[in-house]
Amino acid sequence: MREMPVLVTAVGSTTALSVIKGLRAQEEYPVRVIGTDTHSPPDIAGSTFCDTFYTVHPASHPDYFTQLLEIASYESARVLI
Repeated sequence: MREMPVLVTAVGSTTALSVIKGLRAQEEYPVRVIGTDTHSPPDIAGSTFCDTFYTVHPASHPDYFTQLLEIASYESARVLI
């Protein structure tokens, strides 16, 4: 079965870390976790649990959703959380 790319936002949050742990623990689909957050990796512990990480604008920024769509397209993400 092919790997399923999953884009998870706000990977610095406790909720996102739980989501990533859940994705890693399940065995039905192999996943590749693409993480995003407004802070850079040294400040975001959750970035180490991702296969790929991107620093993005805050959700209030007008380009936030465009940025997410570009990342999703580039990474061929099938799921956005």
